[in-house]
Amino acid sequence: MQKKWIKLKNSACLHARPAVKLVQASNVYDSDIFLSLEYGGARANAKSMTSILSLGAAQITELLIETDGSDEVEALDAVIDVLYSL
Repeated sequence: MQKKWIKLKNSACLHARPAVKLVQASNVYDSDIFLSLEYGGARANAKSMTSILSLGAAQITELLIETDGSDEVEALDAVIDVLYSL
């Protein structure tokens, strides 16, 4: 299992368009990919747009990205790249 905390810096947060990009990037990998909010509670499957949108992640939100599976390192890198490119 790989884990990494990142801070969202985009002004648009994780609304529909960025969520689509994240889901598309996540679905390339076999690993399970989850996002969790800074203060616990909310956790989202990065392969589900509905799940991502339910997080309500705002600008400057800290997210924990967790990947688990055969390609977990690559999946973590890809998700981070997408989130930082928003």
